Amino acid sequence: MKKPPPPEIRRLRKFHALGKKVLQVYETSEPLASGSRRRGVAREFDSRLGLKRDQIDKARQFAAMYSDKEVDALCELVNRSDQGRITKSHVIRLLAVPSKRRRDELAKLIVREQWTVQRLGPEITKEGKSSQGGRRPKRPATVDEALGQIQRMVQQWERWVEMIEDKDDTKGVSIGDLPVQVARAVAGMSKSAQAAAMETRSSSKYAANERTIRRSVSE
Repeated sequence: MKKPPPPEIRRLRKFHALGKKVLQVYETSEPLASGSRRRGVAREFDSRLGLKRDQIDKARQFAAMYSDKEVDALCELVNRSDQGRITKSHVIRLLAVPSKRRRDELAKLIVREQWTVQRLGPEITKEGKSSQGGRRPKRPATVDEALGQIQRMVQQWERWVEMIEDKDDTKGVSIGDLPVQVARAVAGMSKSAQAAAMETRSSSKYAANERTIRRSVSE
C-alpha cells in the first residue's frame, strides 16, 4: 500500500493550488489598477474560504514563482529525507529571495540541516541586505534568474500600489492626494507591470519546455 504524503506536503500543494486559482482570476479579470484588482480578488477568496488577504497574496506569489515541477521538486526533497521538512511557513520566507537558484540552495539546506523557520530567518535577511543599497544590481546569471527578478519587482510595485490605494487606511497620503497626472501615470505603470508579470510567467513556462526539448535532443 502506498504511503500517504506527509501533512506538510499536502499543505504545500494545497497552498500552491490556491495561488494558481488566484492567478487565473487576475489574468481573466478586467485590466483595472493592480491594487484595486488585488483587493477585489482578496475579498472574493476571503468570503469563500475565510482566508486573510496576506495569505491570498502569498499563495499568489508562490504560484507565480514556483511551477508545478518546482513544487514537485520541493516535495521530493521532503520525501527523500528521514527527518527534514519544508513547511508552508518556510516557503513564505523563501518568496523573499529573488534568485531561483538561491531559493533551491536554501530549500536543500532547510531539509538537510533541519532548519526551523527561525533559523532560516537570518539567511533571508542576508539576502535582502545584499540586494539593497545604492550599488549597481548584479546582472542575472540565467534567464530563469532574470525572470524571477522581474516577478519580484512587479510584486513589490503591486504591494506599494495596494498600500497607497487603500481607502480604509486614513493615515498618510493616498492615491487621491497625488496630482492627477501622477495618479494616471501610476495606473498606467500598474497595467504595464501586470502585463510584464503575465509575459514573464508565460516565458518561464516556455523556457522550461525549451530546456526539456534540448535535453531530449541531446540524449
